[in-house]
Amino acid sequence: MTIKNILTFLLIIIASQTQASWSGFAHVTPENQKKYGINVKVTTVKNKKSYKVEFNIRGSGHKHAWLVISSSPLTKKEQKLRSSIWFKKTTNKKIVSITKLKPSVKTRYKELLNISQIENGYIYIDFPDIVMDGGYYYSIDLNAYYLYHKKWFTRILAPLAPAEPYKKHYYLIQ
Repeated sequence: MTIKNILTFLLIIIASQTQASWSGFAHVTPENQKKYGINVKVTTVKNKKSYKVEFNIRGSGHKHAWLVISSSPLTKKEQKLRSSIWFKKTTNKKIVSITKLKPSVKTRYKELLNISQIENGYIYIDFPDIVMDGGYYYSIDLNAYYLYHKKWFTRILAPLAPAEPYKKHYYLIQ
């Protein structure tokens, strides 16, 4: 081996280790989704018992999405589910189910969820297997979107609510 080959080999090893050593967890909420380049939209379905959740996955389509349902809310630390996804098992007793989602179009997902799935549900986005390229892995906190949606809706309707008990008002139409 020449010195040039040895240096090339060492550079490849160092570069791959550096790249693999950077990986970040992102807890995605309505307030910070733009920072991570993820667009999540939660809307009420006509029957008001279901919610349509739409989101995109940033990147080339190599990452996948899972719906994680828990028996009670997970802390940010508990939402770091990388080992549960990669090794297909979890030690967290709060996790009830992990279901792989299928995109409707390439990297765009549309899911219909009920209120209990929203309140204790998370969309987890990551590579399906161990990778050496780093990057972000995400947990979309669905309850944060539900509460944001509910707060926004309440703010819009609050001025319409009567301050005193309801009184009939009659208007003369000419």
